Amino acid sequence: KAEFEEILEEYLPRCPRLQYTPVDPDLQPALAKQLEANTMGTIVFVRGERKQKVYGIQEQDITGAILRVIRDEVPAVYFITGHQEKDPHSFAPEGFGTIAKAMENEGYKVECLNLAAREQLPEDAQVIILASPRQPLSNEENGQIAAYLENGGRLLLLSDPGLPAPLPETLAKYGLQWN
Repeated sequence: KAEFEEILEEYLPRCPRLQYTPVDPDLQPALAKQLEANTMGTIVFVRGERKQKVYGIQEQDITGAILRVIRDEVPAVYFITGHQEKDPHSFAPEGFGTIAKAMENEGYKVECLNLAAREQLPEDAQVIILASPRQPLSNEENGQIAAYLENGGRLLLLSDPGLPAPLPETLAKYGLQWN
């Protein structure tokens, strides 16, 4: 019995709508092409028009794929820009392109957001990321982030050693300080 099928036996009793159909790309090339499963070992989860491919058979791969294919909304993550932050589009050693790509592979919509150019944060923002700003944010930008957090928003705040503490007033409201 294939290792994947053994793992799948753990999921089937807990997920009654989950069905499993093995497809051999050599014997069923049209179906494999439709599923975009061009190589052996590709696992494709399908729900209506949505597809999610995985190549690993670890529990986190399978569970993540199931969650991504059953979600009706794609969670959005916004990287704040305009203050010389880490660039989510750069794959250079100091860039965050690899991180942004991994997030997209996990089913997140990854966007950039320049608060100075917008009136408010997008409503679909599940998380905003302020990745090591080299310039301080304006009072208006600080206010937008504080309001977002007060309304249940989530913030991932990163900084490189030696840079001034980002958002010190906002952190202080939550009893936090940058060390």
